[in-house]
Amino acid sequence: MDKIEKVISLINNFKYNEAQRVLNDIIRKHPNDFNAINLSGIIFAKKKEYKIAIDFFNKALEINPNSSDVYHNRGNLLREIKEFKKSILDIEKALKLEEKFIYYNTLGCIYSEIGENEKAKENFIKSYSLNNKYCEPLNNLARINIKNKDINHAIELFKKSLSINNTDHTVLNDLGTIFLSKRKFDEALRLFTIGIKFKPDDYNLNHNLGNLFSNEDYIGFNFETASEFYNKAIFINKKTPNAYINFGVLLKNTEKFSHAIKNFNTALDLEKDYSYDFLQKKTISARAELLDCRLKIFDWFHLEQDLKIITSNYQEHKNINPLSSLYFFDKPLMHKEIAEEYVLNNTFIIKSNPYPEKIIIKDKINIAYFSSDFGNHAVTHLILGLLKNHNRNNFRVFAFSLKNKKDKYQDEIKKNVDLYFDVEDLSDDEIINMSSQNNIHIGIDLNGLTKYCRPNIFYNRAAPIQVNYLGYPGTTSIKNMDYIIADKTLIPPSDKSNYTEKIAYLPNSYQVNDSERPRKIDKYTRKDLKIPDDIFLFGCFNHIHKIQPVIFKCWMNILNKKKDSMLWLLCDDQEKISNIKKCAETNGINSNRILFAEVIDIESHYARIPLVDLMLDTYPYGAHTTASDTLWMGVPIISIHGNSFASRVSSSLLKAACLDELITNNIIEYENLINQIASNRDILNELKKKISSPHKLDLFNSKKTSEQIENLYAIMIKNYNEKKIEDIYLFS
Repeated sequence: MDKIEKVISLINNFKYNEAQRVLNDIIRKHPNDFNAINLSGIIFAKKKEYKIAIDFFNKALEINPNSSDVYHNRGNLLREIKEFKKSILDIEKALKLEEKFIYYNTLGCIYSEIGENEKAKENFIKSYSLNNKYCEPLNNLARINIKNKDINHAIELFKKSLSINNTDHTVLNDLGTIFLSKRKFDEALRLFTIGIKFKPDDYNLNHNLGNLFSNEDYIGFNFETASEFYNKAIFINKKTPNAYINFGVLLKNTEKFSHAIKNFNTALDLEKDYSYDFLQKKTISARAELLDCRLKIFDWFHLEQDLKIITSNYQEHKNINPLSSLYFFDKPLMHKEIAEEYVLNNTFIIKSNPYPEKIIIKDKINIAYFSSDFGNHAVTHLILGLLKNHNRNNFRVFAFSLKNKKDKYQDEIKKNVDLYFDVEDLSDDEIINMSSQNNIHIGIDLNGLTKYCRPNIFYNRAAPIQVNYLGYPGTTSIKNMDYIIADKTLIPPSDKSNYTEKIAYLPNSYQVNDSERPRKIDKYTRKDLKIPDDIFLFGCFNHIHKIQPVIFKCWMNILNKKKDSMLWLLCDDQEKISNIKKCAETNGINSNRILFAEVIDIESHYARIPLVDLMLDTYPYGAHTTASDTLWMGVPIISIHGNSFASRVSSSLLKAACLDELITNNIIEYENLINQIASNRDILNELKKKISSPHKLDLFNSKKTSEQIENLYAIMIKNYNEKKIEDIYLFS
């Protein structure tokens, strides 16, 4: 083996310093040795010592100005340091000297990186035409199709690549990732398993197997198996944040919050010196997940600092879970842009679904409700009021259940629709096909961007008309979501720009209620639940993670002022209870004054609400179903009217219940009003009189609200047929 062959062997085995010592010896004896100088440039480029590498390539071109390989090498280096114009010039010079398939592939990669996808495609196609055994152009074409959301074409290209080289673990990983996103879990598992046989120590394959087994929709979901793969990925590459983040999400979802926080903190430390590339795109914010964990367990260490970082620089943190963003801040434009980012990263083209020029109603309007929450869930407790009252002479009602809850509330949904489909195990395209086959005219998304949502169903149009309603208090930012049902309290005309949907306005509150839900006022006494009779009882039965420090401090101020009062919160988790008590003590309040209600069946939960004197709403994500439950049971609730949909729902409900005086505009007004009511029983009693007969209020008139929603649906079809794209204002 001569010295140059030895150098090439050393480079291939990543022994760059040893290779350079051999080359230095050659160059010392032969200063103009072309091969030694070119290889030196390659070594310094691999070591990321770019200036030295360029000097070597420049010298090599002085010796041999007709070397296409050196132009290609220098072009690749310039691409690495993002000097794309110079890089393109070098690759084009290489191609003028010699048309090599690898040069065209490199040129395609450069154009792809600068977003000129058509030019990139041309070069990849040319590269493949020169050597149809070279798979990289096919793989790169597939990745362009992924960027363009054309997943089906990407699948075809990756499969073609594997037909040429079926041992390419990178392609097996990429194709498996696509099938994972399409919920083709068995096919994803097959591809990842094949890939890991060829490359057991591949970070991406182990990471993606962790993602597969941590997916709660996968029948093979297994915490231990997912953990093993995540830990192996981390062992292989301790410097990449994504495995820590996704493992943290698994830990959070299984309520192992302290371990999740540890993973998110590690990811944040790594991100300081890490650059994400296209295939390892940062799709989850470690800081936002950390913040969400802290809220869920009342661990407020660094909470306000993290909130400030995200709020003040959210353009760099738009990869927040959209639902979490509603808890974090009261800024609807931010909510919209975060939702847009989520949709960008989680949707793709499944199929072209042509819909008719006009919707011809032969006998009835076919409406379908899509939800993962048909069961013991707030959405179900509300939507039953609509399903029970739909006019079956004019409407045929379908339910597409995205998650099988298997409880009595799901049975209630089944009883109150014409056709019920359990589609949990179906892929998005199968659900879209089922909707099309059943000639659904209007599809109503009751999930929005909440847990278990299926945005691809609506991105690819499950129905000619699609509506965002009830389950998600904000815009979905899905381009094919036509309407959001709201009212003028939630979305005044000045706020419409923060919603990608057109607004379908109901005249009173947007929220439908079930007027047949139980109302047993005298089921419990305070003595039954070991609550003192002689105290003023404040309550908040919102989820604990809706409580932020500013609102909690306000409550502690109120307890401090009214010595004969206690606060009742909904929580039965001992870690959370311990943290809440610590926060109370920190604010100077004896923690014995904080009471905790355990999670019980919904009927019993309703029955204990009247034991509360005054309910306190949270901010910026306020009470929704909890607020209507509270009013239904005859208890007033005080809210802060914020800037976003999520912070205005209580205001909407209070207006519909003729309790406008309980709506405040800021934390100071909120605290003052609570103190005023708590110090004057006459005021409290007058408020309770107003809601002593909730059946008489429009808010709880399920039949009337249902008729109004049906009127909206009819107008939507009329607008569709007349090609009108505009807001709908229903006045009665």
